[in-house]
Amino acid sequence: MENKPPSQFRYTRRYGIAVAIAIVISFYFFNPRDTDVVELSHGPFKQMLQTPGAYVSNLRVERSSIRGEVGYPNQAASDDSKKPMVFRVIRQGVENDETLSPLLDKYAPNFEAEGEKSDIAVMNAVPSAWIARAESCGPTAIAC
Repeated sequence: MENKPPSQFRYTRRYGIAVAIAIVISFYFFNPRDTDVVELSHGPFKQMLQTPGAYVSNLRVERSSIRGEVGYPNQAASDDSKKPMVFRVIRQGVENDETLSPLLDKYAPNFEAEGEKSDIAVMNAVPSAWIARAESCGPTAIAC
């Protein structure tokens, strides 16, 4: 019987798990999240575009969502909600809506379309999706 010397890397797995958890937690806290964003479905968004007096600014059309701000200049001057409302529209299921492009050209001609994603954005997509999935499941869900 030979006595083997103890491994130099006895705590590697334990430290590796701790480091992985620390990375996930720090990514969660330092990844910018939208605050005060109103979620709209596709139909109400198209109606909002056509509302008389509404102006849309900072509109960005992405593959999976539309983000922007809408304001109404005829709001009362004393109203605290005078600042534009930030919104997000999820495009899942209506990506090929042919009526959206003419509406955007007419009511929000200065919109930005999504460009190519950088390598960092592509690498960031998978952990972001995991975190979004974990948030939607809730803190007590083990596997949802």
